[in-house]
Amino acid sequence: MGIETLYAIMLPDNHRAIDLTRKMGFTLRYIEDGTVKGTLDLKEEMEFSREEPESQQETQIPKEKEAAKEPEKGEPEPLGQ
Repeated sequence: MGIETLYAIMLPDNHRAIDLTRKMGFTLRYIEDGTVKGTLDLKEEMEFSREEPESQQETQIPKEKEAAKEPEKGEPEPLGQ
């Protein structure tokens, strides 16, 4: 089971928090007390990720192949690692 829904309550002048939650997929609405309420349904997110085709899912490299990719001494390492 676990957490199914995340909520965020923000002041309307906190534009950075509002922009961040919007980019993360929260549904935003203004509440009567003057705050902004963000809601993120994690159940829906989990269902979406299960529908992802296998070809796009990450695969793990066996340790033997991973060790073979390590640079030899004196050889520069590839960028980004």
